[in-house]
Amino acid sequence: MTTNKKYREMLGLIVTHGAFARELLNTVKQIVGNVDCCRALSNTGVSDDVLVEKIRNILDEDKERDTIVFVDYFGGSCSMNCLRAVKGYDRALIISGVNLPIILDFVTKQGTMDPEQVVDNLIRRGQESVRIIDM
Repeated sequence: MTTNKKYREMLGLIVTHGAFARELLNTVKQIVGNVDCCRALSNTGVSDDVLVEKIRNILDEDKERDTIVFVDYFGGSCSMNCLRAVKGYDRALIISGVNLPIILDFVTKQGTMDPEQVVDNLIRRGQESVRIIDM
C-alpha cells in the first residue's frame, strides 16, 4: 500500500541586497506560476533595525509554518540581520547562498517532505547547481 503523506507547507523568506530577492521570486513565478509560499525583502533604503523588524513581522504573521529565510551572502549585512531577526523563533532557520534552483525546489516540493528533509534537499540542490559546464 502506498502512503501519500502530505506534509505542512513551509514559508520561504528571501532577504537580499538590492532587488535580487524580488527578481529571484519574479523569475520563479515566471517558471511555475503563482507562488504563495515565498516572500521577498530587500535591505535597500532601510536601516538594519527596520529590516530586522520587517523580518520579525513576517515571522509573527505566519507562526504556524516553519520558515526558511534565504539570504544571498553569508556574513553580509542581510545574513547578520536575519540572524538577529530569527533569534528566539524556534521554527525559523537561515540558508545562505540562495540561488534559483534552491527556490524552485523549495516552491515545487511544498508539502512533500518534513522540514529537515527539505533543508537537506535544498542544500544539496544548491550545491549541485554550481558547476563548470563543459562543451
